[in-house]
Amino acid sequence: MGTVINAAAVIIGGTIGMLVKGGLPLRVRDLLMRSLGLCTLFIGISGAISAMYKFIYLLTIHISK
Repeated sequence: MGTVINAAAVIIGGTIGMLVKGGLPLRVRDLLMRSLGLCTLFIGISGAISAMYKFIYLLTIHISK
């Protein structure tokens, strides 16, 4: 059920984006792209740090045996 809701949200969001795209000023579009890029960077760094901690934890367990 979650896949269907996700697909519907993507289709609806894409349709709204296509309709509104011409209505947004260039400055707002640029700000949105920079904001999304910053969020993506933050999510990537958070995932890398999380994976690093898991790796260190597993390495510590392995070394202590």
